[in-house]
Amino acid sequence: MAPFLRNMSFHSINVIGTLRESIPRASQLFENTMQFLLKGYCQPVNPVTAMSFSQIEEGFRLLQSGKHLGKVVFKAHDNDTVMVSENGYPTMDKV
Repeated sequence: MAPFLRNMSFHSINVIGTLRESIPRASQLFENTMQFLLKGYCQPVNPVTAMSFSQIEEGFRLLQSGKHLGKVVFKAHDNDTVMVSENGYPTMDKV
């Protein structure tokens, strides 16, 4: 919650929903966004924390804690193993 104490806000837009609703509006939204980025009003998210699918529980706990900065990205690797739950019973499966 610390970013909110620094008067920051976070927003998202349903781009697919906007595109389905109105192609001209979606086009204008894209154009405005690109101008915003080109003028340097927005900076890339830093740092980027990359974690494997095997670390997905750890990654979600990090997000839940609110102690991370930047972006958490999950990457698939050939030997990743994740816990899955079917009917409430966790099992180990390969991704």
